[in-house]
Formats: sequence, C-alpha cells, structure tokens
Amino acid sequence: MRFFKKNKKKLLIIGLDGVPYEMIKGFAGNAMMPNLKKLFASGRLVKMAASIPEISAVSWSGFMTGTDSGNHGIFGFVDLAPAGYDYRFPNFYDLRVPPFFEWAASTPYEGPGKGAATPTAKGPGNQVSDRGDRKAYFFSKFLRGSSEKRSVIINLPATYPARKIPGVLVSGFVAIDLKKAVYPAKYFPVLEELGYEIDIGLHKGKEDKSRLISDLHRVLAARKKAADFFWKEEKWDLFMFTITGTDRLHHFLFDAYADKAHPFHEEFCKYYREVDRIIGDFLDKIAGKQEFQVIVLSDHGFGLIEQEVYLTPILRNRGFFETGAGKVKSLEDITGGAKAFALDPSRIFIHTNGRFPRGRVSKGDYEKIRSEIKQLFEDYEINGKKVIKKVYFKEEIYSPRFLDRAADIILLANHGFDLKSGLKKEQEYGRSFFTGMHLQDNAFFFTDRPELLPEKMTIFDVKNIITEILA
Repeated sequence: MRFFKKNKKKLLIIGLDGVPYEMIKGFAGNAMMPNLKKLFASGRLVKMAASIPEISAVSWSGFMTGTDSGNHGIFGFVDLAPAGYDYRFPNFYDLRVPPFFEWAASTPYEGPGKGAATPTAKGPGNQVSDRGDRKAYFFSKFLRGSSEKRSVIINLPATYPARKIPGVLVSGFVAIDLKKAVYPAKYFPVLEELGYEIDIGLHKGKEDKSRLISDLHRVLAARKKAADFFWKEEKWDLFMFTITGTDRLHHFLFDAYADKAHPFHEEFCKYYREVDRIIGDFLDKIAGKQEFQVIVLSDHGFGLIEQEVYLTPILRNRGFFETGAGKVKSLEDITGGAKAFALDPSRIFIHTNGRFPRGRVSKGDYEKIRSEIKQLFEDYEINGKKVIKKVYFKEEIYSPRFLDRAADIILLANHGFDLKSGLKKEQEYGRSFFTGMHLQDNAFFFTDRPELLPEKMTIFDVKNIITEILA
C-alpha cells in the first residue's frame, strides 16, 4: 500500500550567506566555479527577493518558516526589551513558527508559552503555507506514507541556542557558546576535536585583511570536516550546509570583487574557488543517486557602499529625536520630547505613550508624526540622489500576530546607501571600514526542480518548495 511506502527522497541544501545573484551567475558563467556551472545547467537559477529588513536573522527565519516577522516574531538581530529602551538579542526560542526541519517531527515545536499560530503572509511576495495547519499536515503526512524525516543542519544563522530537532543541529551566527550550539550534546566533543569554530573575530576585518581571509579559510575547512563526519555518521533525509564566510568577506572586501587591480582581488576569488571545491565534493557524494535533489541559495544580496546613512542624526536635526544634555551613551538617554527613534538596521519607532516609559506621542498624533517621517525619508537626498527606495508602515509588510512588537516604519534603501541607527553619530552620513552592504532584491535561488518555482521568487517561498520536494 502507498500509505506505508518508504520515502527515500533526500535533499541537499547549500546556503551561501549574502551572495548576490549577479555574482554567482558570473562566477559560474566564467568557469571560476566549474562545479556550480555544471549544477546550474541541471536546473534553474533565479534572482530572489529577501526579507525586509534584509538581514540574516530575519531572512533566514523567513526561509525556515515560510512567513514574515509579524508571524514568526524575529524582527532583527537586535530588538527592544518589553516596555523599555534596553536592547535584547532574540534567539532560536523566540522563533514562534516551527522551521521546516521541525515540522518533519511527529510533534511540531510550539515555542515557549502558547502554541505557534498557522503561518500566514502579508508582506511582499509572502505565501501562505498550508503546513501551518496541523490537521492538514498530519492528514497529508498519512496519505503520502512519509515517516519522520531527519535533518542535519550545519551553521544556519538564527538557530542559537540549539534546541531538539529530529536529527542534528549546529547553530550558526549569532552563536556565543559552541557547547550550547550543538544538538545532540554528544557531538560537542567531536566538534571540538575537529577544531570547529562558531565564527571569526570580525574586528580582524577592520585591522588586518590578510588575517581575515586566512581565518575564513580555516573556519570553512573545519566546518567541512564536521559536515563530512555527520554525512557518514547520521541517517538523514535533508542535509543543509551554510557558508557564512561569504558575507564576512563581502562586508570588508566587496570592493575587491570586480576590481582586478585591488590588492585582495585574487584572494577574494580564491575563497570562492574553495567554496566551489567544497560544493563539488558534496555533488560528487550524490552523483548518480536519483533520490537526491539540490537547492542552493543566499539569504540576501550584496552591493557596494556609496554612503553609510545615520538615521538618528537625521531625526534629531529635524526635531523628531531628543536626548538629555551630554554625550549619548545609549537609548536610555532619550527624553519625553522625542517623537521617534531609530533601531538598526532600518527601523523607526514612534515614541508613543503607553508603549515606552517616557513616550508622549498620543494616539491622535501617531499617524500625523508617522506621515511626516515618511515624507522626510521619501524626500531625503545625498548629493542629489534619493536615499530611500521605499518607506513602509509596519502593517504593509508584516502579518498581524506580533504587529504590536514591530517598528512603526521600516525603510528600504536604494543601492549604495547603507542605513544604520547611528545613535552616537553627529553627521547624517559618512563612511567607515565596511565596503559592502546587504541588498534586498538580488539574492539568488537554484533548484533542480524548476517546475516548483513561483513566477516571482522570494525567500518566503523556499519552505514550500522544500516540503514539496520531500513529500
């Protein structure tokens, strides 16, 4: 009977953090990445839209859950503590919609407190996932005769601390303690022995570019050793290996990408050749095995920085933000005269009465102030260039479930303008040691099942494609 037929389908997912569509297409096209070139010929490579804001914590969470921040609850790497101005760092337990590698379990994770709601979608390109409905999920599972699926997930951002999944999880950025980043815990000594590292010291990108690159190679090699171990040691249906060194390389050396005269151009290319070699090794492992299918993707794109743009001075200089006398040390220095404040990377909160301890903006003035700030950024220019591509009110891009926790305004910048809170900045724009910035509209996605692609691909569509492949 079909009900009890063993499901042998397997899926390999390679994540390349922060790799833009144009880059990966070009590197494969000019044979610098021959293994990807061969793979891409077997399916379809498309440009993909990422989350808003276009940062890894939000975009990878959208990838895992198939829905937006208003539903899964992760709005950024940094968020605000309830009813105050202190920063907090959301973690994997704050993700309130189960990721695809937990839906494969017999008992889906419901998160702390109340059970996770059915994934819905309201943002641009989001799709509703019918996997959020438990009855439909289990009925579908029974009809298709699929058993519990096991996954090996290595270095996926926004999965720290590691929690129980059917399989193995090694958390990615932002992970603090390797011991808390590994499930099952029995594999912690193995990773230590392999020299596994969570991440590199990012200050090295500012201080020593040569050291940065050598560290990226070392960390990548150790991760590949771990992947080889789990590939053989574990039984799995889905294997995901994420490379985050690409994102680190781009932040500090994106100007070396296209400039052949750049002193680090060849080192930049050498890292990508190593990435291609690793991908080729994975592909060799599955060569000729018909049960395997492959996905390769990035979580956001990348581009050159023309200017860093600091939102706090812009708000301050126009009377929207105010602090007490003296040097600003933190957001705690905000006064009741502030009508709004910014939070990285591109979020603006209206300083409302009831939501914030010193907030004085009334419900009656809320829309007026929000509209004024929207107009400010729609008109804002640097050297005759429009900085902001689109100003969103929160209800335009987020589902309603956690809408009360969202920033009131979210900004999407034009290419070249890297938005930052700039709480301690005096000037409205400038430059630092970063050369590359995240972009929302040029991530990439590849699948060898092109018939599953929607007309316009977004990061929120990936979960449905994964579940369809493994169904």
